[in-house]
Amino acid sequence: MERMERMEKRSSADASKIIEDLAKSFPKTFSTDPSRIQPLAVGIKKMLFKQYRQSPQRVALALRHYTGSVGYLRTIIEGAIRVDLEGAGAGTVTMHQVEHAQRCLAKIAENRSGRFETPKTGAFSRAPSTIRHNISTRSSGAQVVAQRQTSLRPLGLADLKRAAMARRAAAEQLSSS
Repeated sequence: MERMERMEKRSSADASKIIEDLAKSFPKTFSTDPSRIQPLAVGIKKMLFKQYRQSPQRVALALRHYTGSVGYLRTIIEGAIRVDLEGAGAGTVTMHQVEHAQRCLAKIAENRSGRFETPKTGAFSRAPSTIRHNISTRSSGAQVVAQRQTSLRPLGLADLKRAAMARRAAAEQLSSS
């Protein structure tokens, strides 16, 4: 398990380096600044294979990270202009592509909220505990024990923000349907 996590972190770091290099090589197309990200032209991967010096596998990995990011997925709005490697317009975003982006965003929000629901170990969190109460003694002498489960932890600001983000993603998905 640890090996897979290390490989995933390494591939993510490799993708980030390639994306930074793409932003330097094609500044009108790629950006590391979320406010400057634009929808990419359909087929840009093939264009990059021809014009970029990295291996196709590394380019494909970097594109998956770039186009799968929340910042990129938020740029996918119906009618938005897609850009080629020179930054020129190369088509527009369709409704089908918007729906796909919305599904991806909802999945990301779901994964993020699910990841934080599990209790963490640390100074300020606690595992669920069971409180036992001795209620009465039966005629046989055996004690009856009632149990109640305590809550994992109170909700914090981060929990509320995640819940709001998930609600917004769900509302956007419903409104686009």
